[in-house]
Amino acid sequence: MPLNVINFAPLVESDGTVTLINRVLGTLQFGRAWYKEIQAQEIVISRLRKLLSDRFTLIRNFTLPDEEISIPILLISGAGIWIITVTDATGIFKTQGKELLEMDNRTQEFAPAQVNLVMRTLLLSRVFEEFLQKHKIPVPPIEPVLIFTDPGVDVTTGDGNIRVLLSDALNRFVTGLLTTPARTEPGTSKRIVDLINETQKKSKEEPEKSGGFKLNFTTTQWIVIGALVVILALSVMLLIALLLST
Repeated sequence: MPLNVINFAPLVESDGTVTLINRVLGTLQFGRAWYKEIQAQEIVISRLRKLLSDRFTLIRNFTLPDEEISIPILLISGAGIWIITVTDATGIFKTQGKELLEMDNRTQEFAPAQVNLVMRTLLLSRVFEEFLQKHKIPVPPIEPVLIFTDPGVDVTTGDGNIRVLLSDALNRFVTGLLTTPARTEPGTSKRIVDLINETQKKSKEEPEKSGGFKLNFTTTQWIVIGALVVILALSVMLLIALLLST
């Protein structure tokens, strides 16, 4: 049986694709980097789909309650939990403790990266552990993982706070997952997946009780969306006129 995939990512289809209109909406709502992040995640997810079985459940974009932060990829099995952050960043990096350092092209010296993905992934792991403890679920081994998908990136890793992978190491990573013995009580992984599904369901019901779902766009973003709708309507009208004139 194939890998179980549960997708909570907004504007992303169940197969990982993003329609043109959803790409526009996602860029307006989440920023220009959003679509690149989705593409980078899909590189990893598509590989995991091919290599893992239904012994594993992959959950995409689970938003932790009361935290308003999302875990990009959450991989769950009887062997443990992997909190995975994916990036398409390019350049030369190294990890140092909880820091991600990037080489400055001008000075050729390392400086803190603009976004500390090491700290972010560690934070997600800690918050998810607290989430399980709050619901009195035995916490299985949790491993934070940072994956770079760009084949040209160079990363030097320091201590073992986090596992850092390049794209060509994904197969070895999966081999390790498949050979890791069960480290949780029977039924624990199912309890965790059920809890996540129930939590996500409740988070969707809350906007409906408070008056329905609201799109959180700025005035400028609404103007752009309106312009796109007008252009689309004019295009349809022009097409109809051309068809009638023939």
